[in-house]
Amino acid sequence: MLLRDGRLIPWADVYHVDWEEDWAVIATAVGTVHVERADGLRAEAKIAPWEAERDAAMDAADPLTIAQWTGAPPDRIYVQPLSRLSQLKAVLLVLVMLGIVAAIWAAPNGDTPWVLLDVFGPLTIWWLAIAWWRLTHPRLIRTPAGVRVGAQRFRWRDLQRAVLYHHMRNEGPRTVFILQTRRGRFELLPIYRDWQKLCDELEAAAAYRTRAAAADHSRGIYAPSTYSPGVGLWLDSDGLKEILHGLVRRYPLSAVSTPDWNRPRPGIDTDGKDLGAEQYLDIVPLAQQLEERLGTEQTTADPPADEDHG
Repeated sequence: MLLRDGRLIPWADVYHVDWEEDWAVIATAVGTVHVERADGLRAEAKIAPWEAERDAAMDAADPLTIAQWTGAPPDRIYVQPLSRLSQLKAVLLVLVMLGIVAAIWAAPNGDTPWVLLDVFGPLTIWWLAIAWWRLTHPRLIRTPAGVRVGAQRFRWRDLQRAVLYHHMRNEGPRTVFILQTRRGRFELLPIYRDWQKLCDELEAAAAYRTRAAAADHSRGIYAPSTYSPGVGLWLDSDGLKEILHGLVRRYPLSAVSTPDWNRPRPGIDTDGKDLGAEQYLDIVPLAQQLEERLGTEQTTADPPADEDHG
């Protein structure tokens, strides 16, 4: 693969094509590389020809099948409403913040501690912005042609993964629905009405596409980052590689532990350090193949036990 800066990367060192809204982001042996979308499609056709078969299957889907993805009758669109609870919370938040603002500004200057203006002024604006965002969250519209989230859209053929992702934040557990597409990542929060039904229908669309053609993992298997296109883990016969922006960390199989399945998502340690594998999509099939490779490596490395012929 020839890059714009003149570098030539052998196809054996090109692992995966990921996507942002306007660019293709390719995971390679030298790190992530941004290329034009047309170049990304050519690279994808070279290293992952099954993607074209999956595209064709999505394009050929009949109206009844597509209706299972849109949640609407055949050839109709569906505008996903916000949940009533989300609407109520946002409205109440706006009213409370407006009340605070009114109380501060209505009080005589001498009766209003400046600290209130210093603290609650910016804080109120911040919370009003959050509440307004909640009320005007990008509309989610599903059509027979694809999905639109606010001003962004993607075709059904471009929906590569749909994953309900649970993780911990400083403020507590958080659940988001991640759509990996050829137009970048879309993160849907559980603020929509019929949330579980929405997730099930989009998961069904992604599964339909995946089932249309099996991926060939004989060369290796890749697990993309949940949030960062081009970042991921690549496992092949040489070991495990952590692909980052401009950096690749290489771990021989001897430095990689057997996956820990006693977690919500499998954990992988390298040289005794947690790799943070739970932040990657498709980590389960990669962990399964890693376990197989480690078993093979152990069998190959260990000499057979001496037989006792008594």
